[in-house]
Amino acid sequence: MTSEDVVRRRIVFAPETNESLRDQGTVVKILLITHYYRPEVGAPQRRWGSFVKHWQRQGHQVTVITSLPHYPLPRHTSRLRRGNRPFRHQRGVHGETVIRVPYFAHGYGAASRTIDHLLVAALSAVVALSLGRRRFTVVIATVPALASLAPGHIASRIFRVPLILEMRDAWPDLVTYAGWAQTTTGFLAQARAVVHRLVTRSQLKSKHVVTTSYRFAEVLRSRGAEHVTVIRNGADLETMPQPVPPIAHQGSLKVLYLGTLGRSQGLAAVIDAAGMAAAGGVDLELRLVGDGAARAHLLERARGSRASITIMDTVPHDEVWSHYQWADTVVVSLREWAPFEWTVPSKLYEVLATNRHISGMLSGEAAQIVRDAGAGFVCPPGDAKALGRHWLQLAHDPSLLVHSDSGRDWVREQSDFRKLSSAYLGVIRETTGQLIEGG
Repeated sequence: MTSEDVVRRRIVFAPETNESLRDQGTVVKILLITHYYRPEVGAPQRRWGSFVKHWQRQGHQVTVITSLPHYPLPRHTSRLRRGNRPFRHQRGVHGETVIRVPYFAHGYGAASRTIDHLLVAALSAVVALSLGRRRFTVVIATVPALASLAPGHIASRIFRVPLILEMRDAWPDLVTYAGWAQTTTGFLAQARAVVHRLVTRSQLKSKHVVTTSYRFAEVLRSRGAEHVTVIRNGADLETMPQPVPPIAHQGSLKVLYLGTLGRSQGLAAVIDAAGMAAAGGVDLELRLVGDGAARAHLLERARGSRASITIMDTVPHDEVWSHYQWADTVVVSLREWAPFEWTVPSKLYEVLATNRHISGMLSGEAAQIVRDAGAGFVCPPGDAKALGRHWLQLAHDPSLLVHSDSGRDWVREQSDFRKLSSAYLGVIRETTGQLIEGG
């Protein structure tokens, strides 16, 4: 048994109790600091919406400090901001208290987004100071954005309670691959080094670090973080409809990518693979749904493809399922960047829960999850030829698209949000030192 197996058994497969901390007579009061929150649509929003739902149901109390809705871009979310006023205490859909702060209207550029993150972080700290008379059990600060770490530490000091940092991705390592930080000389290189040091110091000074992958947990431990726990991303099976198997026709294939059209996803290779399959005689439709910094580049690349390629805007959450129903196979892709060996795209869990065949361009832990679930095909990031060949194979033999309930079964066992929320409460119990009988 490997050390990773030991960690996995200890953290995720520990016997669950159906009794919450409330059941044991303890109400947990959680202060959550996050840049992203519902009604925005995105992976952090889904994760925290599900956790908060389950915790509030169990009688715990969650207060959220976040920004006014503005993800992925402010111009996309104007309708979501109606009725929201900054600094006002509002009741969330699950009964939580939500306090929203202003944001900086940004575009795709890293500079304007960084200003936005810093502004929201500073105002979040101000809100935390204004709550000084309240009592909390624990403070949780979640990344992205990196700037949220600062108000997390400040709030922890104000309320004299432990801080849990949640590192959703391999930060600070991904700073090296950010557009503004790729230079190796000059001021930006020095700024990158400073960010590395500050984030690592923040991780080491927190009471507990939660990450979403086992490999990154081991990296953090190797750097000196003593208390690291893996709470995977997941899917909320409670709200996801039962999937209907695809109806595929020999010689044709419908391919979906749904998510961020950014630098990290390496979607140019997906467009190239579609063109190769089409050149091989497949009637292939590729649908990219989302927005991001690489959108314009992908539009230009798609114009020269022999495949039928449609690039659509981000859709509301209630329209997502119709796209999954349309697809024969769903792409999950990351670029060939070293930190992505330790990263699992949150979208992967949702796709597994649909039981759709997965076309993965992944490495490391993410690739292993697809293999373990028996849910599709994986090739190395950027390998358009391997992906194109696989799509040719699928078009000639549509029976390869059917995986029974293997993906959803894997999610039910490994990453259902209901179970993950209970595991997170266990982390809070450990972090706050609450020894509860029967826990």
